Amino acid sequence: MSNGNSRRFSAEHLERTINLFEEVEAHRWVLNAAPAHERQLVCELWVCKARAFLEEDLSNDDKQACLWVLHVVRGIARSSGLYIKGLGRNDRDDWASRARAGSARLRARRRSDQQKAPPKPKTKAANNRTIHAKAVRSFPNLVGATFVVVGGEQEITMLDRYRNAGMSLIWVPASVRQIEACADRVRRGGVDGVIFLTDRNSHSFQKMLRNACRASGTAFEFSATGTASIEGALEKLNERREPMPESA
Repeated sequence: MSNGNSRRFSAEHLERTINLFEEVEAHRWVLNAAPAHERQLVCELWVCKARAFLEEDLSNDDKQACLWVLHVVRGIARSSGLYIKGLGRNDRDDWASRARAGSARLRARRRSDQQKAPPKPKTKAANNRTIHAKAVRSFPNLVGATFVVVGGEQEITMLDRYRNAGMSLIWVPASVRQIEACADRVRRGGVDGVIFLTDRNSHSFQKMLRNACRASGTAFEFSATGTASIEGALEKLNERREPMPESA
């Protein structure tokens, strides 16, 4: 590749394409269980982002990553019976503007979902059965480890359950001051892993924490908000982490 050609691709282009690829990779399976309205909005957002990037002067690798995103969304749309504008070969639009509008609609929808009335309280016996069922799941390689969950609101039940299981989860709110302090702690090797909630953070926070993880060799996993997705991230961390050595 000539030097002139390589200069055309800025670090910003590469980072945006990587972010989109990793966002889709982290959430494409979880999305199947999401409500239909959220599945529609997320798929439309992914397509608009990919189509907007494809209109730019990208490297071949970045172009292939965007085409892969369209392929993934096409499969989701086919299996779910969704119509997603932008999947058609001849579709035309201002994709960057549609992506910005789509992000705003998705945020508004999630805020609306959070403000809905809470479910009916369970009986004490039902609560006990739920806690017991969730406590059955174990991650033996994570015993004694400390992980930070970045973004969203603390889930006290989950924190207590895994504290009792021998690991620590520390919830870090998505604020500049808290993220900077967390990144500094990660860079110094103060935690064993980071679980990053992609739907509750900005890309700038992601970049800051991923750089800190790379610098310290700390494990990093994406997750969506919710117990099932966070436990999926813990499962991946458990698979990657070496088991504790047996005592003599």
